Amino acid sequence: DVRNKIGNTDSIRRTIRRARRKNVPEEPIGKWKTTMGGESKEFLIYDSESENRMLIFATSRALTILSSASLWFMDGTFKCSSVFAQLYVIRAEFEDNVFTYVYAFLPNKLQTTYEEMLTNFGAFSLFIE
Repeated sequence: DVRNKIGNTDSIRRTIRRARRKNVPEEPIGKWKTTMGGESKEFLIYDSESENRMLIFATSRALTILSSASLWFMDGTFKCSSVFAQLYVIRAEFEDNVFTYVYAFLPNKLQTTYEEMLTNFGAFSLFIE
């Protein structure tokens, strides 16, 4: 009886998806920024603007901390926005805690992509004497 009143499963799923979409914020336009302490700061530090788009997010403070860190923890997850193949993060220890300092949305899992990511946020040069 109740099932007949609320409709079939596919209909219910469509209704739920429509309702969820209404609550999803629009994609930001222009430069990505973060607000910390009431001050707006650049957060998007690299956008490849190519067919295989790569976005890298970090603050200048995060990059400063990374440059002095003796150990980095790098990890990628493949459960991310369908536009990208991977969300890659770089973490480091700071004041006895480990924090995430870089977020990179990558288009694929190729070595050249990882090299581009490291090069474009300045990390690659840290290891070259």
